[in-house]
Amino acid sequence: MNPQQLSQYLSTLIGHSVQHSVMIWGPPGIGKSSVVAQSASSHNMGFIDLRLSQLAPTDLRGVPVPRDGITYWYPPEFLPQSGSGILFLDEINLAPPALQGVAQQLVLDRRVGSYEVPSGWFVW
Repeated sequence: MNPQQLSQYLSTLIGHSVQHSVMIWGPPGIGKSSVVAQSASSHNMGFIDLRLSQLAPTDLRGVPVPRDGITYWYPPEFLPQSGSGILFLDEINLAPPALQGVAQQLVLDRRVGSYEVPSGWFVW
C-alpha cells in the first residue's frame, strides 16, 4: 500500500467510525506517521503521536498512588480524556516488551487499568 492508498484507507475507517485495530507496517522514513497526522488534520480531529520506543511502561500505564489501602493508577496527562482524534502508538516494535503489552491492551481493549480511551478516539 502506498501513502496515498493508506490515506484513503484511513479516511474510510474514520468516515465509517470503524474502531478496529490497525497496524501500519513499513520501513522507517516512508511517511507512515505523516499520513496518520494528515488523516487526523483533514478530519479536524485531535492527534497524539506517542513514540513508544522512548517510553517506560509506567509512562503509559500511569503512576500507582495509594489511597485508603488501595492502589489507584493515575493515567498520564497525554492520553486523551475527551473529544475525538487518533492516538497513534508509533514504534511499538522498538518498545520494551513490558511496554508492548501495555500498548497492546490499549489497542485491543481500548483501556489500560482504570483508564479507558474515549469513544471518539481511534487507536492505531
